[in-house]
Amino acid sequence: MNDAEPRHGLSPMSDAWVTAIHLSEGDPNPRGTGFLIDARRVLTCAHVVHTGPAAYPELWVAFPKAEELMHRRIKVQEVVAPAVELRSQQDVAVLVLDEPVPAEYAAPLLRPSPKEMVNKRWWAFGFPDGILGDSAGGLIGESLAYGWVRLDNSEGDGVQGGYSGGALWSADYGAVVGLVAQGRKKDGYARAVTMRAVAACLPDQQLHLLTDWSTEDAGDVALSAWGWTLSKDPESGKHWHPRARGVGSDAERGFRFCGRAAALRVIVEWITDLAGDHRQVLLVTGSPGVGKSAVLGRIVTTADPEIAALLPADDDAERAPTGAVACAVHARHKTALEVAREIATAACAPRPDEVEDLPTLLRGALENRSPGGFSIIIDALDEARTPADARSIMRHIAVATAETCADVGVRVVVGSRRTDDRGDLLAPFQSALRIIDLDTPDYFAQEDLARYALATLQLLGDERRDSPYAVGSVAKPVADRIAEMAQGNFLIAGLVARTHGLHDRHAVDVAELRFTATVDAALRDYLARLPDVEGVAALDVLTALAYADSPGLSVELWRTAIRAVSGSAPEARALSTFARTSAASFLVESSDPGAVAGSFRLFHEALNEALLGDRAAAGALADDEGRIARALMGMISSDWQNAPRYLLRSLPRHAVRGGVLDELLEDEAYPLHADLRRLVPTVKAATSASARARARLLRTTPQALDASPADRVALFSVTEAREHLGRSYRDSAVPAPYRAVWAVGAPHTEDIVLEGHTDWVNSVCVIPAEGRALLASAGNDGTVRLWNPDTGEAVRVLEAHAGAVRALCPLPTKQGVLLASAGNDGAVRLWNPDTGDVRRTIEGHIGWITALCTIEEAGRTLLVSAGNDGTVRLWNPDTGGAVRVMEAHAGAVRALCPLPTKQGVLLASAGNDGAVRLWDSSTGDVVRVLEDGPGWITALCTLVADGQTLLASARMDGLVRLQDVDGVTLCTLEGVGGLITTLCAVDVEGRTLLASAGDDRHIYLQDALSGDSVRVLEGHTDVVQDVCAVMSDGHAVLVSAGNDNSVRLWDTGAPGVVTMVEPLEPVEALCAIEGTHGALLATLGHGDTLRLWDPGTGETRHTIKARIGPITALCTIDVDGRTLLASADSDSAIRLSDPHTGGDVGMLQVGDWSVRALCPVSIGGRILLAAADDNGVVRLHDPESGDVLHVLPAERERAVLSLCSVMVDERAYLATAWDDNAVALWDTASTTVVHRLTGHTDWVRGMCVVSVKGRTLLATAAEDRSVRLWDPATGEAVASLKGHTAGVSAVCVVSLDTRTVLVSAGDDRTVRLWDPELAHASGVIPVRSPVRSLAPHDRRVFTGLTDGLLALDLN
Repeated sequence: MNDAEPRHGLSPMSDAWVTAIHLSEGDPNPRGTGFLIDARRVLTCAHVVHTGPAAYPELWVAFPKAEELMHRRIKVQEVVAPAVELRSQQDVAVLVLDEPVPAEYAAPLLRPSPKEMVNKRWWAFGFPDGILGDSAGGLIGESLAYGWVRLDNSEGDGVQGGYSGGALWSADYGAVVGLVAQGRKKDGYARAVTMRAVAACLPDQQLHLLTDWSTEDAGDVALSAWGWTLSKDPESGKHWHPRARGVGSDAERGFRFCGRAAALRVIVEWITDLAGDHRQVLLVTGSPGVGKSAVLGRIVTTADPEIAALLPADDDAERAPTGAVACAVHARHKTALEVAREIATAACAPRPDEVEDLPTLLRGALENRSPGGFSIIIDALDEARTPADARSIMRHIAVATAETCADVGVRVVVGSRRTDDRGDLLAPFQSALRIIDLDTPDYFAQEDLARYALATLQLLGDERRDSPYAVGSVAKPVADRIAEMAQGNFLIAGLVARTHGLHDRHAVDVAELRFTATVDAALRDYLARLPDVEGVAALDVLTALAYADSPGLSVELWRTAIRAVSGSAPEARALSTFARTSAASFLVESSDPGAVAGSFRLFHEALNEALLGDRAAAGALADDEGRIARALMGMISSDWQNAPRYLLRSLPRHAVRGGVLDELLEDEAYPLHADLRRLVPTVKAATSASARARARLLRTTPQALDASPADRVALFSVTEAREHLGRSYRDSAVPAPYRAVWAVGAPHTEDIVLEGHTDWVNSVCVIPAEGRALLASAGNDGTVRLWNPDTGEAVRVLEAHAGAVRALCPLPTKQGVLLASAGNDGAVRLWNPDTGDVRRTIEGHIGWITALCTIEEAGRTLLVSAGNDGTVRLWNPDTGGAVRVMEAHAGAVRALCPLPTKQGVLLASAGNDGAVRLWDSSTGDVVRVLEDGPGWITALCTLVADGQTLLASARMDGLVRLQDVDGVTLCTLEGVGGLITTLCAVDVEGRTLLASAGDDRHIYLQDALSGDSVRVLEGHTDVVQDVCAVMSDGHAVLVSAGNDNSVRLWDTGAPGVVTMVEPLEPVEALCAIEGTHGALLATLGHGDTLRLWDPGTGETRHTIKARIGPITALCTIDVDGRTLLASADSDSAIRLSDPHTGGDVGMLQVGDWSVRALCPVSIGGRILLAAADDNGVVRLHDPESGDVLHVLPAERERAVLSLCSVMVDERAYLATAWDDNAVALWDTASTTVVHRLTGHTDWVRGMCVVSVKGRTLLATAAEDRSVRLWDPATGEAVASLKGHTAGVSAVCVVSLDTRTVLVSAGDDRTVRLWDPELAHASGVIPVRSPVRSLAPHDRRVFTGLTDGLLALDLN
C-alpha cells in the first residue's frame, strides 16, 4: 500500500499501545500480548500471566509498536486479577508497571454493551508465531454470556495462541472495546471479553474512569488520548494554520491575516455566549476567494494556546479566546459520516454508525460534564465529497446538533459557498441559519483588503531582500490600488499582489497598474512569471493537479497526470521541491509538509475552476481526462492490491469523464479492490458488450460493497454463473471462501435486487432525500426502508408502525418533502427522510389503511388516505389536522390517485364495491361514478396517451380498463395473467406504456392504447404487490416489490419485444449419485421428468420420464451392490431405475396413496426403503422383493414432508417431519416413537444427520427460519441456529478436510454455512433465488433453486 490509511479500515492509525508480555528481560518469545491503558497499567488476560493460581514470579512488558519504547522492557511491579475460581469467565488481569511510560501511548477505551457491538468491525494484534507478531480482523458475530462476544474472522489467519490479552480494536467506535481471550488455531474462531465486563471484573481498578471519558474523572491524560486538539488535527498544517496566517499553505512563511473584524467579533460572541439561545447555525458565506476559510482559520488557530503564542507582537487582528474551539473540521472531500465521526471523537463520544446518530451521542457525552461550551467549526461545506454529503452535513450534523444540543453548550459555525454542483445549498436550511455574508458591506471593509494586499505585496514573514516594496510609503499606494481593483476578492488581490511582490525589480507605477479582476486572469498572470519545472511550464504542472479528486495526488500520480496532459513530466524530487517553493506553496497544499511523501492538491476550489476553464472552452477536458485515466491505469499492471488508494477511489470518475470506462472494466482485478461505492454508480456509462457485462455483474451484486477481495471473487462467481456473464471470477486464481462452478437456468432480467425486508413488501415509491433520489419500500415486517438505487445499499431503516405497512407516498410540505407511510395500525406517519425522525403521527381511520396519495387543493398539498373502514380522508400535513372525511365506498377502499382534468384535479378512489368514484376534493362531493364490470377494483393510475388524460383501473377479472374522465371506456387491455395488484404509467423512449403486475409474478409492459405487449419482466418468485417508475440517466427505471420479500429494479431501456419463456420448475429435490460409471446428479422438479446431470459441468446426461403424472419424491438406495434411483409418481408405484442408463430395474407397488418422501434406512444389516404418504403413514419396503416389512402408523393424518435415517448406538431410528411443525423419532424395529422433538413453530422441510465430536446429531430446517440440532439419543435440543430471514427448506452436511460444515438454504435466497461444533454461522452465500433443495458431493454443494440449479465449491 502506498497510503497510510488501513487497507480495509479495520486497524487503527496508531497502535503504539500494543504490548508484549515476557517472562524475563531477555525472553525472546512473548508469552502473550496486552495493551497500555494509562501511564502505569497494562491490561491482559489472567491466563497469560498466571501459572496455576499464582502469577509468574517475573514479568516484563515490551512496547514493540511504540517507536520511542520498542527497544526497552519494563518490569511488572504487581499483578491484579480476579479470584482463581472466577477466571474461567473473568479472564482479565492488570499489570502495574515498575515505572511510568508516556501517557499518550495509552489506548483510547470505550465500553459499549456486547449487543451494541454485534456486526461491528474488530481488529487485534498478537504474537502467534514469534516476536514479530501478526494481526487478524473481521466482524463481531454474537453477544455471548457474561459480557463476552464471538469474533468472526475475515482478515489474516485468524486468532490463535499468542493473541491472548490483545486489545480488541473497533474501527466503528474508534477505540479499544474489549480484550481478546480465546482463539483456536485450526479455524481462527475466537472470543473476547468486553471492556464493560472487564471494568466489572476489576472494580477496584476504576477502569470506568478511562472508558466513560468523564472530564471530571478521567482528567487531561485520558482526554488527550481521544479529544480534539489542533496539534493532532491532520488538517492543521494543510488548512487551518495557513488560512489563519493569510497564506496558501503551511510551507509558505509569514503572517498576512488582516481585518474582517466585524465578522470575527460576531463569531467570537457566538461561540462564547453560553447564556444566549443559539439553536441556529452561524453560517459564514461569500464568493470564492472572499476569505471564508481565512476568517474561520483565524478563529480556530487563535483559540489554540500554542498557536496564539507564536503570533507576532504587532498582530492586532481580532482573536478567539484560548480554548474557545472544541472541534474544527475541514469538510473538503469528506463524507458526512467522516465529519460526524471527527466531531464525536472530539467530544469523547462513541463514533456513530449513522450520521443521524451524532446529536444523540454528542448530547450523551456532554450533558454530564461540568459547565462549558463545545464549539464546532465546519469549513468548506460546499466541497464535501458529494453534494448529498454537503446537505447531510448541514441537515444531520450542523442543524440537528445546534437544535438539540444548544442547552449543553454546543455552538455550531459553518463556512460554505451558497451553491454547489447541485444548486442552492443553503435555501432549504434558511430558517435554521444566521448568516455572515462576507460580500456584504456589513462584513467587508476596503481597509481590510488593502492591508492584506500590502502584507502580501511585501511578503511579510518571507521578505525579499531586494524588494522594491520594502518601504511602506512605496508599497501602500500599490496595495491600495490592487485592493480597489480586486472587487472585494481576497484571492484575486493576493494573486496580483504576490505576482508583483515576487517579481518586480522596480515598484510599479500606480497609474500604470492594470489587471482583469477575475481569479482566472490573476492566476494566469501569476503562473506566467513562474519558472518551468525541468522544462514543464508551471501552468501545465498545476493544470494536471486541477484534475485531481480528493484527497489529492501523490508525487508519482501527479507526475503521471502531468505527463498525460503535457507530454513530459519533471522528476519526483524536482516536482516536490517546486510544490514547496514560496511561489507554488501559495497555491498548493500537501497532506504531509515533509519531503516527497503525502498528497498534493490546489488549496482553493476557485483555482481548480480557473485552471480548467480554458481547457473546457477548448473542449479538451474529456481528452485530458482520458489520457490521465489511461496513464493511471498503466501504472498498475493489474496489481491493484498494492495500488494507491486514490486509484481505488477516484479512477472510475477519471475514466468516465475521459470516456475510457470500458477499458477500466476490462481489468477483472480492479473491481476486487476498488471502492465499489464509487465504481458502481459509474458503470452505467459502459458501452462495449464486455464492459456492459462487467457493469451488470457489479450492479447486480450489491453484497460486494463492503466485502474483501476474496469474498468479492466468491460473490462475483455466483453472479457470473447465474447470469451467464462469463468465467473471469469462476476461473480466477484469487483464493475465495467458496466459488460457483456452474449454473443452469435463464439469466434474470432485473437490474438489481434490494434485499433486507424479512416479510412481504407491499409498497414502493421514490423519495428525495439528502439531495438525491432514494427508494422507499414498506412491508409486513413493520419497517420502511430507504435505498440508494445506484448501489443497492440500504440507507436507513424506519421503525415505528405496529404491524404491516401497506402504503407509502412522498409528501411536499413547508418543511420539505416528507415520506408518508400507513398500514395495519391505522396510523399515518410522516417521516423526515433525511433523518429518519417521525415528524407527525395522524390518526382517525378505524382499521387498516390501504392507500395514500397527495392532491393539490387551493395552492396547497393535502395528504389523502383510505382504508378498510370505507372512508377517504384528507389531511393538512403541516398541522396533522383532518380537512375532510368522505364516506366513500361500501367496503374497503383499495386504491387512490389524483386525476388531472381541464376543470382541475379530481380524486379517484376505488375498492371492494366495484365502483370508481371521482371526487371534488375541495367540497367532498362525488363528481362521477365509473362502473364498468363486476368485482373488486384492485388498482388505479392515471396516464397521458395521445394527448388525453386517462384513468386505468384493474379488476378481479384480470382486465385493465382505460376510461376518460367522462367514464367512457376507450379500451380494455387483455393478456396479462391472474389478479392484478398494481398499475403504473411509464414513459419509455417517448412512448406511454402501462405496467401491470400481480399474482402471476410477472410485470407486463403494454402499449397504453393498442394493448400490444412490449415487454414482460420476469424475476419475482411470488406475488408482485407494487410498481413505481423513477428516471435515471434520462430513461425510466421500474421499481417493483412483492411477497418474495424483495425490491427489484428493472431497466426499461432494453430494445425490442421480449416474450415470455416457459418458467423453469423449482428443483424440489436432488441427490448425488456415485457409481462405477462416474458421478451423477439427479433432480426432481421438472414435471414428469427426472434429469440426470454431470456434476462437474452441469450438462444434462439423460432424463427419466414418469409413467403417470408428476414425480413427487426422490432418493438413492443401494441394492445388491448397485446404487439405484428411487422415485415416486402418481401411478401409485415407486420406481427403481439405473441412474446411468435410465432403465427400469424394479417397481414397488404402494397402493392407493401418494408418496411425499423417500429415504433409505438400515435395519439389521438390510437396506430398506422408507416411503411416507399424505396421510402420515411410513412404510418400509424391501427394495428387492417389494414387500412392506414394517409400517410406522400415522401419528396424525397429515402429510410427511421429510424423512431421515439416524443411527444411535447401532440402532436404526427414522425421523419423520409432518406439515404441522412436529418431528418424531421412530425405533424402526419396534415401530414406536421414542422421542418427539418440539421447538419448531412452523413446518419442518428438511433433515440430515451431522457428526459433532463423535456424537451423532439430527439437524432440522423449518419454515420458522431456524435450523435446530437435536440429540437423537435423548430427544433434547442441542442448539438453535438463527440467521435466515425467511423459511429454511433444506439442510445437508459437507466434509471439508478435517472439519464438518452444516449447510442450510431457503426462501431468503441464501445458502448459509454453520460450524455445528460451535453452533455459529461461518458464512453466507447469496444465490439470487429461493432454494428448494440441497445435495452434497465431495467439497461441493448443489442447490436446487426455484428457477435453476447451482453448483458451489466450498474451498
